[in-house]
Amino acid sequence: AMATVPSPKTWTVGELLTAAKMNQEVRDPLNFLLSTKPICILKRTATQSVSYGATVQYDTEIVDRDNGHSTSSNSHRYNVGTAGLYNMTAYVQFTDAFSEGESRQLSFTHNNSNDVSVTSIYQVNNSAPNSFGINTTVSISLMLNCAVDDWMYTAVAFDPSGGSKTIGVAFFCLEWIGTNS
Repeated sequence: AMATVPSPKTWTVGELLTAAKMNQEVRDPLNFLLSTKPICILKRTATQSVSYGATVQYDTEIVDRDNGHSTSSNSHRYNVGTAGLYNMTAYVQFTDAFSEGESRQLSFTHNNSNDVSVTSIYQVNNSAPNSFGINTTVSISLMLNCAVDDWMYTAVAFDPSGGSKTIGVAFFCLEWIGTNS
């Protein structure tokens, strides 16, 4: 169910305060911010083998206030239920050895109601003398303006060299931070 974003009242000169008005204009918006604004934290609890372009399948919902994720259907994506500006972060830990010259990438793909996709990619390259071993972590953060029914792949992790890699731990976090007006 979509969260109802409170709309602030414009007060007029001489208007009297009542308990009902205070509840509607102060208590209810604070309750929205504290307990109903869209927040989602997803986790991948088991290892997952990924090849080029594979999506991370999230199997645990730590919190999902806007019911935008399902662990049984399309567990790799989040569907927006409340329009607005969102802050999103993904974190993936690769457990395979990370050889010199290899790279690891992580991306978000945002798809709006017009089927326009925007992909943001973050890449970590392994080059001497800073060789990485196992458990290399890649993270990405961005803000997106989303409409109801927009969706995004929560994270796509891959090794552009084409080899299959193993993800150990993965998280996806999303927070509604305001209206887009």
